[in-house]
Amino acid sequence: MEEFLQISQSQYFSIEWAADSLTNTPLRHDGTVPPPGKAKSVNDELTSCSIALQDVIIVYAKIERSGILRIVPRGRPVTLAARISESSNLRWDHAEPLDTGANDVSLGTIRATVEIRLPPAEATFVLAPSDLVAQPEVRLPPTHVPAGTHPALDVLMAQASTLVGRRLTPTLAQVCEASLRGLLTVALAGGTPAKARPDAPDRLYREVLLDIAANCGRHDYGVVQVAQRHKINVRTLQKMFQKRGTTLKEHITASRLQLARDALLDPANADKKVSDIAFEAGFNDVNTFNRLFRKRFGRTPSALRAQPSGSPAEPAA
Repeated sequence: MEEFLQISQSQYFSIEWAADSLTNTPLRHDGTVPPPGKAKSVNDELTSCSIALQDVIIVYAKIERSGILRIVPRGRPVTLAARISESSNLRWDHAEPLDTGANDVSLGTIRATVEIRLPPAEATFVLAPSDLVAQPEVRLPPTHVPAGTHPALDVLMAQASTLVGRRLTPTLAQVCEASLRGLLTVALAGGTPAKARPDAPDRLYREVLLDIAANCGRHDYGVVQVAQRHKINVRTLQKMFQKRGTTLKEHITASRLQLARDALLDPANADKKVSDIAFEAGFNDVNTFNRLFRKRFGRTPSALRAQPSGSPAEPAA
């Protein structure tokens, strides 16, 4: 049985490593894993580096001996995008293992665990709570996308790679987080490589999602306006969302709540009232906003703003 050592953790997940053969040499410490003396003795054939934004976390690992990486969510599903430089084998939530080619991107939702069996390689992981990058109707099964065939995933992984090891100001960290989360949202909504030809309803659905993300803060933006902007009748538009287990109105509300959450966590808005942020996110009634916000995020807007945030660009433990 493999002996796993925790190499990275956040409030949303932990990452563990087990080499194929164990030694008595401590794992090398690079500032993101427990230092020698606090960690179990395992081989030193892996180094890692992480950067934690507010909710999106990037982990880079260099593996010099084959083994298994295991990612375990902590309390809520986690969306994972992973690029590994060599052919690997991934097992999502105890399902049948899936093979992936060198530099392909693996994308999916982890509800229980994902185990990645890999040879000596370099790996970059982008992780975020699933409810912050996709609405409940998005149920993309784990997929492996060949390198260079999905623009959103290619840009996502390229941007993530440039951020690892950097220290960002709070404002820059927030901008980078918004970009990464948006790319994950687009990738999840698409679900097909760029070279594939999605049918018209799926293409329209993705266009509507992007339109909502860009305009949900407007007070004159609702179901009728979305239908008019995309030249489609309201009933057809409603069916598009209903077959994915939600309604258009619920999706717009969820997008407004996410917009408000981002604004509440932005240091530049520290002097703004919660009611002002709610209004700027498209809500007309602060009591309704507070109730919906607590239902979605598990705390009130004021409680979220009051939580100790630390440095959003500090490496993950």
